[in-house]
Amino acid sequence: MINKLKISAIAFLISLTFFTCKKDDETPVDPPDPPIDTMSIDTLQFEGVQMTDFNGQPIGCFGGDCFDDWSNVTLTTEELTYLDFTDSLSSTDLGMGMANFISLYPNPIGNTGNVFLAYETTENLKVKLAIINNQAEILWTLALNTTTGFNNIAIANAALNEVERKEIHRMYYAFYQQDGTIVFSGYGDFAVCVEDFNPLPSSCFQ
Repeated sequence: MINKLKISAIAFLISLTFFTCKKDDETPVDPPDPPIDTMSIDTLQFEGVQMTDFNGQPIGCFGGDCFDDWSNVTLTTEELTYLDFTDSLSSTDLGMGMANFISLYPNPIGNTGNVFLAYETTENLKVKLAIINNQAEILWTLALNTTTGFNNIAIANAALNEVERKEIHRMYYAFYQQDGTIVFSGYGDFAVCVEDFNPLPSSCFQ
């Protein structure tokens, strides 16, 4: 009986020594690196540019569906921050009318930067504009009071000084009533050609 107990005790010690040594020999393994989150890269994708001729008439889409360009869409909170800049315009003469954005033309824009915006309002409103690049950097802003009816304004060439040629940029806009209510808002994509006049408009886009 005593011999059996001794043998059992020896076997237990041998097994304990074996597992202890095996544990000490194990090399700790570092946890794998977390996967790269490619969605965290802050680059915007601009697609579906509505091209227009020198009279503001649509001449097709570049890059996909351009249905939302220059239309009335609800902007997100983040998108509205592009238009949240201070202006010194008076709201005294503004009304409570409605607006309709017609187009930016020509699109793409010639290298000299001659470009126009066409829109209509049923009363005097305030419109705010902002151009951003695909890094969400604001390149240019403008605020002005509209006149009732058809408006056709020329954008100063200086507005396009920071705009890279042959790359798609985006313009945000919002029309405000006298009490600050937005009645029409949205965005439109555009590009500026390397040449002043380009017979093949789609070549102005990358």
